[in-house]
Amino acid sequence: MPAERQASGAPASDDGLDRLLEEMAPRFAAVLHAFRVPAADSDDVLQDVLMAFILKRESIRCPEQWLLQALRLSCRMHWRSVLRRRRLEREAAALTPPPSEPGEVLQRRCDLESGLRALPRGPRAVVVLRYWKGCGDREIAELTDYSPGSVDTTMRRGLAALRRRLDATSRRPG
Repeated sequence: MPAERQASGAPASDDGLDRLLEEMAPRFAAVLHAFRVPAADSDDVLQDVLMAFILKRESIRCPEQWLLQALRLSCRMHWRSVLRRRRLEREAAALTPPPSEPGEVLQRRCDLESGLRALPRGPRAVVVLRYWKGCGDREIAELTDYSPGSVDTTMRRGLAALRRRLDATSRRPG
């Protein structure tokens, strides 16, 4: 351990921080490997943890323990995000099955627009912002005055209502 420490336990200088990170590198790699974070994402996950550490390091008493715990949490959050993104992609794909004829594309689009118009204003806005505008949860929350936590719930309910409406439309003769 670096001999030079402040009373808070954080490294006293950037040299101390560099030494700490160098000492911790194998442990960081082990955590990222244990959580099977892809190499393409591991740098981003670790960078987020290190940025939080730099901002909070004066108040952290045990930097090694804090870094490892924060990295484990970030790995779990990474996989939750990946799974949520995959689920949303599946839901979006279920809404638009591949058409067989050009006229069918136009009919499906009309049915989709009609279904969207039938949704209540809030869920309609959330679905349109996500799938037509490509906005993320935070952006949608800011634009719609929903809390970030309720954006996902509102979107799921809106998609379920839209799916029910489209299923009913596809079963109708004509």
